[in-house]
Amino acid sequence: MSEIIRCMIAEDYKTLNDIFKNLINYEHDMEVIGTAFSGKDIYEMVIKREPDIILMDIEMETKSAGIEYSKKILEKFPNIKIIILTCYEDEEVIISAYEVGVVDYLLKNNSSSIILESIRAAYNNQSPIRPYAANAIRKTMLSLGTYKNNLLTVTNIIATLTSSEMDILKLLLFGKKQREIADVRSVELSTVKYHVSSILRKFKCKRTQEVIQIVKEIGIENILDKLTF
Repeated sequence: MSEIIRCMIAEDYKTLNDIFKNLINYEHDMEVIGTAFSGKDIYEMVIKREPDIILMDIEMETKSAGIEYSKKILEKFPNIKIIILTCYEDEEVIISAYEVGVVDYLLKNNSSSIILESIRAAYNNQSPIRPYAANAIRKTMLSLGTYKNNLLTVTNIIATLTSSEMDILKLLLFGKKQREIADVRSVELSTVKYHVSSILRKFKCKRTQEVIQIVKEIGIENILDKLTF
């Protein structure tokens, strides 16, 4: 006799909860050992009786409860396989789900056979990456690659700045005007303009606002504030 796959369901819409429960219990090789209507309830249920598989909705007591409680469950029970079953085909949500460790991401309009296949695949450590999930992951990796390239470019530019240019860049990031920077540094306005021109040339920009935007988009303005030359 084959092993029975022990499943739990977290779905706050009772009708769907019952549908998934009946679907699973009809199969000879799996059974539902618990159902919940919130992330909090499924977490408490898992602690009492650890399942093999959890079908997890995302939006329950909060908009991201399913992901939040998936993270908590997997931190405590890393061997449990969690399958997201949701209406959301949002790229950020998909990535967030995979980041916490779920093994599959299904849409509620998938056929019964796909849901059952997903449970069996997860149990056997053979979960596939769905096309929509693969697209989301691919786009994220491309964005990450672009970010890394931009970060490298900006850090290389910053490495060429003199200490005076670095100080002025920091003040520009704090929203200071050139006249205010001259007062703060007790120098002539012409001196500040000279250093600003050098900064613009190194960043290949025409306006200081463009430099500020580049640095902020990369997200290193807080790091710059801590740097000393």
